[in-house]
Amino acid sequence: MLLKRRKPALYFGLGLKGIVVNFGLGAHIDGPKLVFVLLKGHQNDFGNCIRSADLVPIHYTGLRHTWHNSQGINTIQKKLDWSFGNAALLLKWKDAHTIFLPRSISDHSPGITLLSRPVIKLHPPFKFLNLWADKEEFLPMVASTWQQEVDGHPFLQLIQKLRLVKAQLKKFHQLHYSHITRRVNNAKDNWEKAQIDLDTNPSNAGLRLQERRETVTPNSSTDPYYTGEAET
Repeated sequence: MLLKRRKPALYFGLGLKGIVVNFGLGAHIDGPKLVFVLLKGHQNDFGNCIRSADLVPIHYTGLRHTWHNSQGINTIQKKLDWSFGNAALLLKWKDAHTIFLPRSISDHSPGITLLSRPVIKLHPPFKFLNLWADKEEFLPMVASTWQQEVDGHPFLQLIQKLRLVKAQLKKFHQLHYSHITRRVNNAKDNWEKAQIDLDTNPSNAGLRLQERRETVTPNSSTDPYYTGEAET
């Protein structure tokens, strides 16, 4: 069930085992206390809601300032996003925590609340790019690879042929697209690093300009993931 209150907006995820609350609201840390800056006319609504729901802050990591006005040397950063949980949730999932990541499209940092320790993936998922099919060599390459003889049970043959095609597609991508994905990923990594550096020292003018220079803008000519040309 999803409940939405009027300003300030609160979003509750309700279940049998616990409650997670994510909200965007002006706030700051005053010693051990969390002090909220509320809109006029709603000074009591938020406090009463938190008390009646028996909510407590969920531990968070990542960026401390979760809002950024993207103005370069005139940068303004604030902590506007928080996560709360109730006792039932924190007792069942003791490792629950929220990670605030570097922003991408929005001016707010995305927050991911994890109820357990993250599972480390050993192998990244294979991604199929629709732009491969635009090359005349694509279908002949796939057909010739698929026609290779393999041994074993029919289901095992299917798996082996899929692996062969996957390997050929990786070579095909390197040959025709010169590691576009790698360059885009490197640019994103540089932007994320610049955001993290600025988050630790928001008054540094040089870091503000560096973060602005490293900002990644979706570009259909270099990043097929933004345009829907990439499919997993």
